[in-house]
Amino acid sequence: MLRIAVIGAGRIGKVHAATVAAHPQARLVLVCDPFIEAAKALAEPLGARASADAAEAFSADDVDAVVIGSPTPLHAEHVLAAARAGKAALCEKPVASSARAGPRCARSRSRPPSRRPAPSPTSSRPSSTRR
Repeated sequence: MLRIAVIGAGRIGKVHAATVAAHPQARLVLVCDPFIEAAKALAEPLGARASADAAEAFSADDVDAVVIGSPTPLHAEHVLAAARAGKAALCEKPVASSARAGPRCARSRSRPPSRRPAPSPTSSRPSSTRR
C-alpha cells in the first residue's frame, strides 16, 4: 500500500485526493493546505489527516509519496523538498515557474518508495497501442 500526501486542497488537489483515495493500492494519509479548513474539508471525508504546513508531507514517516498541487510558484520548492526527504513526487504542470528552477528539479533525486504503486491500466497495453 503506497501512502500518499496531497499538497493543495484546491481544484486540482481535490481531483488528486479523490483519485488516490479510490485506488485499491494507495492510501491518502495527509492533505496539506495553508487554509486549514480547506485541508480538513478535503481530508476528513477521505479518511486522511489535514495540515496547514506542507513541510509535514516531507517529514512524515507515514508518507511514501507526495502529489504536488500547490500554486505554481511553489512547485520547484516542493519538488526539491520531496527529493531531499526521499519521497517520490508527482507534480502538476508546470514543474517550475522559471527557467532556472526547472533544471534544478530535473536533477533532483529521490529514493524509490518502499512500496511500488500498482501499474496504471494503460501500462499493460502493448507499446504500439499507447498514445
